[in-house]
Amino acid sequence: MEKKCLSELEIGKTGKILSLGEDEGLCRRLRSLGVGEESRIRPAFASPFGDPVAYEVQGILIALRRQESGKILVEEEFPWG
Repeated sequence: MEKKCLSELEIGKTGKILSLGEDEGLCRRLRSLGVGEESRIRPAFASPFGDPVAYEVQGILIALRRQESGKILVEEEFPWG
């Protein structure tokens, strides 16, 4: 399985979060939503200009800008579902 930044994960692919990065504000925001290491995440759709991207994780949709998602390390997994 391939490790990459969340921003590199293609729409519809699934990844497992390995690290939320070092941005304390982003980590706090994601953890308050119940998102952490080992969570499965999937890019659901991008805005018309490609930034931000909506991600499905823990049954919710969250929007992250490319700058934020580039700090999150994921391991690509099997297709969603």
